[in-house]
Amino acid sequence: MGFMPDVSTGLRSPIDLSLQSCPSKTSTEIMVASAGNTPTGPSRMPTPQTPFSRKSTPDHSQPRHNYAPNASVALIGMRGSGMSTLAVMASSALGFRVLDADQYFYKATGLSRAVYKATHGISQYRQEELRLMRSMLFDNPTGAVIVCGPGVVEGTGKEWLAEYAKDHLIIYILRDAEEIQRHLRVFDVETIRDLTRRAAPAYRNLSSFEFYNISDMSLYRLDTATPRGDISPRALALKKVEEDFLQLIYSITRRDDCYSKYKAKNSLSSIPLETRKFTYSLSLPLSTLSTLITEFRGLDTEADALELTITATSLGNELNSKDTATDKISRHFFVVRRNIRLPIIYHIDTYGSERRISEDEYFELLHHGLRLAPEYLCVDLKCDTAKIQNLIASKGQTKVVAHYVVSDPAEDGWNLPKQWAMIERAQSLGCDIIRVCQEARSMEDNFAAQHFIHRVKSSPDHAIPLIAYNTGRLGRMSCYLNPILSPVTHPLVRRLVSNCPSNALLTVQEAQKAVFSSFLLDGQYFGIYGNCTSKSLSPAMHNAAFKLLGMPHRYNIFLHESLDQLFELVKDNTFGGASITAPFKTSIIPRLDFLSEEAKAIGAVNTLLCLKKPAMDSLLDRNTAGPTVALFGENTDWIGIHTCVQRNLSPINAVRRRTTGLIIGAGGMARAAAYALIRLGVQTILIHNRTRSRAEELIKQFDNQHKNESSNTASDCTEIGSGSHDHPLFRVITSKDDAWPEDLSLPTIVVSCVATREIDGECSADTSLPDHWLSSPTGGVAIELSYTPLETPLLKQIKSLSEKGWIPVDGLQVLPEQGMMQFELFTTRRAPANLMREEVFRAYKERLERVVDTYRIPGPTLSEQYFAGALSSFWSWATRCHQMIKHYQQSTTSLSSRVHLATKIHKMSSFQPAILSASLGRAWLHDFANKAKQASEHGFQGIEVFYEDLEYEAKRLHSVETPSNDQILDAASHIRELLDGLKLTVIGLQPFLFYEGLKDREQHARLIEKIKLWFKIARILGTNTIQIPANFLPADQLTGDMDVIVGDLVELADLGIEQDPPIRFAYEALCWSTHVDTWEKSWEVAQKVNRPNFGLCLDTFNIAGRVWGDPASPTGKTPNADQDLKESLERLVKEVTLDKVFYIQVVDAERMEAPLVKGHPFHVDGNPARMNWSRNARAYMYETDRGAYLPVEEIAKVLIHDMGYKGYVSMELFSRTMAEEGEDVPKQHAERGIAAWKKFVERLKLNEI
Repeated sequence: MGFMPDVSTGLRSPIDLSLQSCPSKTSTEIMVASAGNTPTGPSRMPTPQTPFSRKSTPDHSQPRHNYAPNASVALIGMRGSGMSTLAVMASSALGFRVLDADQYFYKATGLSRAVYKATHGISQYRQEELRLMRSMLFDNPTGAVIVCGPGVVEGTGKEWLAEYAKDHLIIYILRDAEEIQRHLRVFDVETIRDLTRRAAPAYRNLSSFEFYNISDMSLYRLDTATPRGDISPRALALKKVEEDFLQLIYSITRRDDCYSKYKAKNSLSSIPLETRKFTYSLSLPLSTLSTLITEFRGLDTEADALELTITATSLGNELNSKDTATDKISRHFFVVRRNIRLPIIYHIDTYGSERRISEDEYFELLHHGLRLAPEYLCVDLKCDTAKIQNLIASKGQTKVVAHYVVSDPAEDGWNLPKQWAMIERAQSLGCDIIRVCQEARSMEDNFAAQHFIHRVKSSPDHAIPLIAYNTGRLGRMSCYLNPILSPVTHPLVRRLVSNCPSNALLTVQEAQKAVFSSFLLDGQYFGIYGNCTSKSLSPAMHNAAFKLLGMPHRYNIFLHESLDQLFELVKDNTFGGASITAPFKTSIIPRLDFLSEEAKAIGAVNTLLCLKKPAMDSLLDRNTAGPTVALFGENTDWIGIHTCVQRNLSPINAVRRRTTGLIIGAGGMARAAAYALIRLGVQTILIHNRTRSRAEELIKQFDNQHKNESSNTASDCTEIGSGSHDHPLFRVITSKDDAWPEDLSLPTIVVSCVATREIDGECSADTSLPDHWLSSPTGGVAIELSYTPLETPLLKQIKSLSEKGWIPVDGLQVLPEQGMMQFELFTTRRAPANLMREEVFRAYKERLERVVDTYRIPGPTLSEQYFAGALSSFWSWATRCHQMIKHYQQSTTSLSSRVHLATKIHKMSSFQPAILSASLGRAWLHDFANKAKQASEHGFQGIEVFYEDLEYEAKRLHSVETPSNDQILDAASHIRELLDGLKLTVIGLQPFLFYEGLKDREQHARLIEKIKLWFKIARILGTNTIQIPANFLPADQLTGDMDVIVGDLVELADLGIEQDPPIRFAYEALCWSTHVDTWEKSWEVAQKVNRPNFGLCLDTFNIAGRVWGDPASPTGKTPNADQDLKESLERLVKEVTLDKVFYIQVVDAERMEAPLVKGHPFHVDGNPARMNWSRNARAYMYETDRGAYLPVEEIAKVLIHDMGYKGYVSMELFSRTMAEEGEDVPKQHAERGIAAWKKFVERLKLNEI
């Protein structure tokens, strides 16, 4: 079906109230006086009320010019508005020179304006000022940023500037009267405000655009809200102003295209919102800004654009004065620009206002909106055709959204010809986008809206993007189904502005959840892939971002020694891509189908994307499951560096031709750093590396790249920051003893790419630099890519130079910046930057809390009742830890000693309750998430992960019967994320079964391979302890040769000690094990193994169940139970050293009502009686009502009081109750376990130890 014919130009929107007009009486003399040249100040005249009419506004009939790239830029405005500072910022960015009218006047005459006026009189002064002004403008048509003086708004000067404006950009600079007064220190605020009102019409007539120069402190005058306290370093005081002003400059001069050279080619910022799928616009009425704007600082809006909605009612009495109203709009516009870094949709809403304005006034406000250079501007399609055409002719780089509201929708409104006519009208007028909406009367209207979108898109006449949805609560379905710039609200708006009209809208999170729940998009999984990824902070930030945006994705840890497993993941239809880490960043390149320009230049890939179509344009086709047909490689490492330099480089150090950068190191990250500096426009880069040949290789790589590109046609835009396309000059500076080259400027950008580690509390490398290398008079920015330790020698040095303008940036600030770009590539959603930064710091902090070799070593519990005593205990504990660390630092730094140190400090931590995951329910009946939740909610702080739970979690996640190793590791990542959220620490992974003493040596070899998988699982889970139960296979499958048993365990221990961090093995004698069934035998084994990472797990049940209890006996006891137990415990205290007790388990067992022999319900042929007893009838301590009877408290007292054990105390229960069905089973077991723990603490008086 084709479009309907053009509609009548007589359509009108409901804006009919005209304002009374009266003559304007502005005074040029007052404007001159406002410059502060009249010592006595301005004469006090009554301020006329300028009407909201076209008499004081520019002529909109002429289209805005597409200025030549090198055309000079002129700034006009009141003195004290910051024009000189803004000119310097613009000149650095554009590569232009600065011409200031005051300096130009002084240079030409040798006198200041005031002195010249006093010497030669006002008449001659005016003549000279006009002559010099004409010379300054017309003698400098290109390559200059010109700060105009007050003469431009008078007589001939005004005419010359108007002539100049035909081919040059003129920007009117505004500022709060309070800030002008603070700067000039003349007049009072009200006088300055009066002068500004009088001058505004003339300044606006002479300019095409305007910029409101807002200081950070002035933001808070929108409301009485208190600043958040995020005060920038002094050197960065003007950084946000610079960002705001340059964004305006770039958008006006079409330097967005040129400036995009310094952004990632595949970033979302380079892709128009209207061409992406499922984008959202946050609706924010002007009237709510005073309440919301300070709250939005540092908050993620989650939307893709912000629609600033302005009504006549929100302008209030200011609407009676055109320039007062537009001043208000300008100020609020740039306040929003400052605080919410999103593309802005400028919308004058004539429907949602009680007060009405005329169509002329409506277009005045729209033309004023164009002066602010918003990314988008809405125009009501019902308005006069000529006026819309005039608006579109003046739009410059702003995209015009044709807005059509069906005010009184018919029952079948979406199928009426009028809607089609409006689309044809929007296209014929030259609008960029059309938006059609009507209020929903029923749910069926939502399906009708979708049908309408489909019909329009299917039409061969469809030329511009379409936004179509229903309004009102019934229309919310159509909003989330609409694919382009759907209107949304934000939880903050709902909470703080309860009567806001937009509160009926969905939030981004709600809309995204609805889209995925409707199967319009698919959940996927991603991850970080490498051979040393277990401690990565990336899962924390990505998973938090997925959750905030309502996406069912997950981000896992993939720990592998080769790329083979990666390509197994690629075969999974729900695998979306991965972050690639060392050592695979270069080796993966030959196996890719597409490679970005950045990755080619750097020679490394850190981001892999699975494409569902064999073409690059499918990069936008994300969040879709299906076979992977091509692989794309990107590098985002450079972006983290690039962004942090840009954000922290003070305006005075903005990149210029003589800017010098210094890179420390010459590895892969140094190449990313070099590329980042090149993209910033840095023309001189020095490489400092111990090995000169590696630095030269880096330089050669970029030199060769430049030679390959030299034949390409030069761009028609000038490089930002340099004004040329010259290849950077690279040099090597090998020694820190070398003097800085005399022909080069001192560096203002330093990037340290040295990989560091923290060893015994110290940085493994001295990254500090000679003081004379850091003697730049304006300071600079220094970025440290490593964050272990967080404060390197270089950052300490830079912090000491903060008063000299140096700004330190640690590695934790760099990591999320490159991660955000990865997130956008994975999802095509704008990354929630603030959340991702916060999550990185949170995850890092939590990792530090695990203190020594991945241990979490909590201090004593600080209850209010015992606060004073506990605090004293804490300091005593901390002091002993510190003394022990110092002792080991002084004696040795061997791996063996580190394991001993970790174990000894672990014992000094307070008692913490833990539980085995299987003790809360068997995995085939009860999912891990619920079990972990119950453990956490009931007060357990540690958990032993049973391997069975990993297997079943992998089955659930991947819907497979037999999970692969990768799927097991994926499950481990999922479990780790879950446990981190619940604040549960994994104290061990168990049980590594049937290992030592095997007669089948092929099976032994298979288990050696299997333990390597367990090492990866342990690292992912954040534990360094694996529990090994003594082998209980039938005797015919095992050897009792102690040398073989010990040899097998030595082999295992040696493999564990090679891991980073070392893996400990807790060997447990089971009371039914074939050869090692007592603690005495396990201790003999441990002594012969003689490895620092091999120790014992002592279990009260297994000790008592062998020496004291006997389920096959009518008495439930061994013949000489009490005496044998007494002697056994005496030997335990005497022989076993505490550093070999890795952790303990406390649990009891039921006394059998009848001997557990053949015929008993628990009896299984071929199994020892104690095995059947253990598997069916264990009980928590003190559960006498369930038949608990073993002397386990006596054993626990010996372990804690006599031996001095401290640390995690685990409840390892095996019982028939674990296999019971019902949702409450995990809860019941958690309740029983924590009740036993509380009584255990009370009876053993653990709080007093």
